[in-house]
Amino acid sequence: MSIVIAILALGLLVLIHEGGHFLAARLCKVSVLKFSIGFGPKIFSFVKNGTEYALSLIPLGGYVKMKGDEPEDSDEEQDTFNSKTWYQRAFIALAGPLANLIFAFLLFIFALLVGKTYKDFTPEIYQAKGVYSQFLRTEDKILEVNEQKVVTWTDIFKYTIENQENTFNISNNEENRTEIIKTTTLQDFYNNLLPVSSTVIGEVSSGLPAWKAGLKEGDKILKIQEIDVNTWNEVRDLIVKADSEISLLIERDDKQLNVRVLPEENPLELGSYIIGISQELPLEIHEKSNLVDAIKYGSINTVGFVGMNYYALYKLVKNPRMFKNSIGGPVMVFSMTKESSEKGFADTLNFIAAISVLLMIMNLLPVPILDGGHIAFCLIEGIMRRKVSFKVQQYAQQVGFVLLMVLMLYAFANDFTKLASRAHSIKGMNEEVSSD
Repeated sequence: MSIVIAILALGLLVLIHEGGHFLAARLCKVSVLKFSIGFGPKIFSFVKNGTEYALSLIPLGGYVKMKGDEPEDSDEEQDTFNSKTWYQRAFIALAGPLANLIFAFLLFIFALLVGKTYKDFTPEIYQAKGVYSQFLRTEDKILEVNEQKVVTWTDIFKYTIENQENTFNISNNEENRTEIIKTTTLQDFYNNLLPVSSTVIGEVSSGLPAWKAGLKEGDKILKIQEIDVNTWNEVRDLIVKADSEISLLIERDDKQLNVRVLPEENPLELGSYIIGISQELPLEIHEKSNLVDAIKYGSINTVGFVGMNYYALYKLVKNPRMFKNSIGGPVMVFSMTKESSEKGFADTLNFIAAISVLLMIMNLLPVPILDGGHIAFCLIEGIMRRKVSFKVQQYAQQVGFVLLMVLMLYAFANDFTKLASRAHSIKGMNEEVSSD
């Protein structure tokens, strides 16, 4: 089912992307000869208003074939791509990625309207640091903040007003008290409070070291490098500093297993390390947004996700050795689709939105044969007041095509290497359990 969902999702994203090109071409009065979803042999096709619409066998992309869109084609006829001004051609090339961005924005909004089940900590203090240790202590349960009922850990900060005195109603071993706490910034307040947490794994990210090592949701971490761990903060503190292979003692189905994991450097924070796990959160909350809030937070999610990915791309350019760990292909997409579909409809929508944004970013890279390469040629033409020569464009597109094929093959190989690593690790765990 996850493969079916992934294929349908990819097909939809391709339809949106190529539909953007198609509508922009029609708007600029360019004749479209063929509109194809997928590559390779045709499954079926039909012709309408001079355009052939086709569904092809390989669902890893698509294309819009416009009249006169090759560099060597004539620009004498008015309905050809090459007859249009540089900014019209740039607009047609930009329309596909732009359609992906708009679609992602709408999906983020719809996911908020549908409502999402999310997890959180209970509002119980494990440790308060800094000035806040004067007011809050271990096992304090926050009942209210400024007369607003607190249900989750997030609620504490939702109802706290920064740079102001706040009233906290607190319970500790059935003894209630009130504290007046003046906060500085909410970020400072958040950083100095630690919730009660366990060392049980909540999620394992596909393709990352913990996943390759065979760790699973529900595994409880008992030791890291022979050091006992009792809270998730202790787990995180040991992992972020680990620049070489580490050993984990975990508990799974009442059995203890030894797992070796090689952390990867965090591409967003060089000098710290990750293995791709998150903690189990005890509270489960279902929340829907009204239309105004959905548009507001959908906008924030879209801008934030685009910014985060461009920042990650910037870090990758600065540190190319992270490239191998950062790239994933269709196999990883299928695996991540399975994970998101298991969490619910809203999570699936958010995942498709995220892939749509990634398609936009990838297609806008200034690589010949991609939309970004076509836009770059158009901008050069606009600046130089003449088209880039046919030979230069042809050579650049050939180089771009080879680079793209190499990248795709590398992504496939990387995916299967990760899958093989996980299968080998799980087999080893099963053998260890059998020997016990």
